[in-house]
Formats: sequence, structure tokens, C-alpha cells
Amino acid sequence: SSDVYVDTYYSQTGGGGIGVAVMEARACGMPVVAAARPGVELGVSEGHNGYLYKTGDSRELAEKILLIADGDVRRFGLKSREIAECLGDWERNMEDFEKKYEMLSSNIRGQP
Repeated sequence: SSDVYVDTYYSQTGGGGIGVAVMEARACGMPVVAAARPGVELGVSEGHNGYLYKTGDSRELAEKILLIADGDVRRFGLKSREIAECLGDWERNMEDFEKKYEMLSSNIRGQP
């Protein structure tokens, strides 16, 4: 059991994907301290619902964990949950996808 999700992902190439575990932590209403990388940065707002640290920087990671511990963990967790609900809303995401698909396909059909 934990009050904060700490993501210690490390990659020398800097990749990483969408961070499914980070999304799950947000969905559980947990504040997040995560390595800054594409995908994860989308749902972690610095000082709002968590903190990002430079991958491989253990000193910065420790500082960010202490910021969460000294802050309002409950408020951060509620904000995390709100972001997860927004980003993970399957129905809304599919509606957006369908609109974009229709727009693209109509542009292709309209060309000679």
C-alpha cells in the first residue's frame, strides 16, 4: 500500500511509451512522481497532480518525493483521478478518433 506512485523507469535511449502503470496510478487517485518522458508527461502536471524528474537523476527523484510527502497528497490524488478520467474516457476518445477519421477520409475522397 502506498499514498504516492513513484515511477523509476530508466532508459538510456529516452523512450518509454504511454506509461500504463502511471495511468493506472492516476486512475486509483494517486499522486505521481515519474521520470519525464513522452506519454507520461501528458498526464503529469508539475505541482498539480505530481512531479516529473529527469530520468536517471536520483537526487531530483528524492526531492520530488519529498515535495509530494510535504504537500497535500489527497488534493494531488484527486487531480490525478480527474486527469485519468479525462485521458481514459474510451467513449470520448473514440468519438474524437471517428471525427478525425471522417475528416481525413473525406479529404482523400475529395481529391482527384
